[in-house]
Amino acid sequence: MNEVRHQTVKANGIEFHVAATGDPKAPLLLMLHGFPECWYSWRHQLQEFADRFHCVAPDLRGYGDTEKPKSGYDLATLSQDAAELIPALGYEEAFVAGHDWGGAITWDLVRRHPDVVKKYAVLNCPPSEILLREVMTNFRQLRRSWYIFFFQLPFFPERRLTKKEGAIIPRVFLSGATRRDAFHREELTVFREAILKPGAVKGALAYYRSARKRTPLPDQPIRVPGLLLWGKDDPFLGIEMTHKLDPLVEAPLSIQYIDECGHWTQQEAPEEVNEALGKFFSTS
Repeated sequence: MNEVRHQTVKANGIEFHVAATGDPKAPLLLMLHGFPECWYSWRHQLQEFADRFHCVAPDLRGYGDTEKPKSGYDLATLSQDAAELIPALGYEEAFVAGHDWGGAITWDLVRRHPDVVKKYAVLNCPPSEILLREVMTNFRQLRRSWYIFFFQLPFFPERRLTKKEGAIIPRVFLSGATRRDAFHREELTVFREAILKPGAVKGALAYYRSARKRTPLPDQPIRVPGLLLWGKDDPFLGIEMTHKLDPLVEAPLSIQYIDECGHWTQQEAPEEVNEALGKFFSTS
C-alpha cells in the first residue's frame, strides 16, 4: 500500500488540498473528481499508478479541504484552476483524468489550455454542449437531469444535502451505482464528512448554478489525444451522449464502454478503468 501524502498547493489565487502518491519526479497524472465527491474517489488509481506517475488528486474548488471562494465556479475558471495546478506542482504538462464534473473540466481544459495536457481521459461525462443538446432535445435525458434543476433552487438543496449529517449522500452514490458492493460504509463516510465541511455544500452546488452562465469556447477542435470511458448503466447520463463527438475532436479519441457499471466508473470498475488508463497513458 502506497502512502497517500496530503499537502496544500496554491493555484489561480486559491489554496488547494491535494492527495498525492508516487515519485514527484515522475510524469504527472492529475485526477479531477466530480459531485458530490472529493480526492478520495481516485483512491484506487492513487495506488495503482504510484509506481509510474506522480499521482495527484485535488479537492476541487469549493470541495473538501480546498478553499471555498464565493465565485469562480464557471467552467472557464475551473479549467484555469487545473491549468495552473500543473505548473504549481512543478510541471509543464500532465496526463489528466476527470470524472463527472472533473470530466467537464477536463473537456474544457483541453480546449482552452491544450498545451498543458499531454493526454486526457474522461469518465462518464460529455462535453458541456453535448449535455445541453441532450437535455434540450431528449426527454429521457431531461428526466435523468432533474437534479440539475432542483439544484437551482435557493436554500432547499443545501438543507436537503446536509440534513441528518448528510444521510442522503450514501443514497446518491448507491442510486447511481450498478456495482453497489464497490461502496462500503467506510468509503461512504469519507464522502459524507467531506460534503459536511463548512462551505462545501454551497461550493458543490455553485457548479450547477454557475452553469447557467455559459462562457464562449475556443472555435477549434480538440487536438489532444483522448480516451472516453463510459459505464453503460449510468442512470444519470445516457450513453447516447457518447455519440456524435466527431465534430468536436481532431486528435484520436478512443471510446470504451464498461458493462454492468453505473456512474461512478473508477470506483465501481477499478480494474477495468486502471487497465484502460494504464494502456492509454503509457503509449506514445
